[in-house]
Amino acid sequence: MEELVYFKKTEHRKEFVLWSLKKLFTAPEGVKVLVKPNVVSAEIYPSTTHPEVLETVLEFLIQKKYDLKVGDGPAFEAGNADDIIQNHPLNQVCQKYGLKLINFLGDKFEKINTGQGLELLISSFALQSDYLISLPVLKPHTWTDLTGALKNQFGLFPSQERIAMHYKKKDIHKSIAVCNVIIKPDLFVVDAIQTYRHANEKRHGSGEPVYLGYMYAGKNPVALDCFGLELLKSVAPGLQNKKTTDIAHLEYAVQFGVGTKSYQAVEVKNEEI
Repeated sequence: MEELVYFKKTEHRKEFVLWSLKKLFTAPEGVKVLVKPNVVSAEIYPSTTHPEVLETVLEFLIQKKYDLKVGDGPAFEAGNADDIIQNHPLNQVCQKYGLKLINFLGDKFEKINTGQGLELLISSFALQSDYLISLPVLKPHTWTDLTGALKNQFGLFPSQERIAMHYKKKDIHKSIAVCNVIIKPDLFVVDAIQTYRHANEKRHGSGEPVYLGYMYAGKNPVALDCFGLELLKSVAPGLQNKKTTDIAHLEYAVQFGVGTKSYQAVEVKNEEI
């Protein structure tokens, strides 16, 4: 069965995000909704989620009756996580709506036996939520080739897990996939208006910003990342010859039943927005 990936070549984030929420958001009022932006470091977009994307989501949700939380955990080597979160532009967006950007690294984690020969510590906030909205930015990535829908779950791990993965004491690719089995977000809205050519941040030295010009959304991270890989090939030299079978966490995600690579790309027309 083909998964639907809704996309639009656009620079108008707010219009597309609002359309995506009206089309795909299904949580009943009263449930615990967690919004998961990408806050990898103190760097601004495209390293992290664009403030307009988060603000549009919060503006939409705040009008309804939800137990609403927003949070992420910055990269373990990005600096003081509390300072990053407190001073981040996305926290200013949260404060506008009477919320705060939660630092997952400063909160509780639960040990989960994944059933794949792997124990993982995962954010309690995420485990306790009823509905999760993920707001990734599509980018190339040094360790995982690309970071998009599946990789945005990496923020749910504590620093010690991430360090173990980066030093190959745990399989980073399998861990990303398994996390999406345990907590699979219900809705993804991916920003690919800008990205990088070689890396996922400027601070790594090779993060060269480049215009791509797309927004896309859907419910299945495997299909979304397959679509995202095709987009990135046009601007990221290191991905031009990559196939989906070369993306290890994508292959694991298929193996573990997170989703299918088969998708139908549906262009959102101007008259629908």
